[in-house]
Amino acid sequence: MSAADTPRPVGRPRDPQVDRAVMEATFAMLAEAGYDGLTIEAVAHTAGVSKNAIYRRWPDKVAMVLDAIRTMAPHDDLEVDTGDVRADMATMLRGMVAKFREVDGRLAFSLASDLQRHPELGDAVRSGLIEPRRRELQDRVQRAVDDGQLPADADVELLTDVGPALLFHRFMFDGVVPDDDFVDRVIRQFWG
Repeated sequence: MSAADTPRPVGRPRDPQVDRAVMEATFAMLAEAGYDGLTIEAVAHTAGVSKNAIYRRWPDKVAMVLDAIRTMAPHDDLEVDTGDVRADMATMLRGMVAKFREVDGRLAFSLASDLQRHPELGDAVRSGLIEPRRRELQDRVQRAVDDGQLPADADVELLTDVGPALLFHRFMFDGVVPDDDFVDRVIRQFWG
């Protein structure tokens, strides 16, 4: 089929500025008001778009929220593989700490209980955001075992979870953004 034979899309092309305005409004409202305080109507009003514009792009609130988190809080910069697992983990954990100091920190607080109260949101966030990142980190830890940087009998699943879990616990339950000293302690204890 040639380019001339390809059917043209019906209607106007989507405006990327609308997408961006909706994502920014959703992310800000989610961080400030939580999932319960976020409505399609409020996002539409804040973004300066119609509800129809939102529903043409996202089938429901969960899909819009998931896309906003993916778009506005990317964590690709936390993926590191220099060949030195200890240095990589320190870089990744310091990157998490930096994110806690930004709007991501408020979002983490807001989402922690929302994920439990709204199973559809919890399932979407776990499968669409948390699990892919956990698998990437688990692959990194497994490569360190395979390369002999970690013992052959290392508990890859536990090592994958321990650093982020300790940072999250300190942040959520102690109300303290972990500092570099805390990260260094985690690295020495589990990766040293």
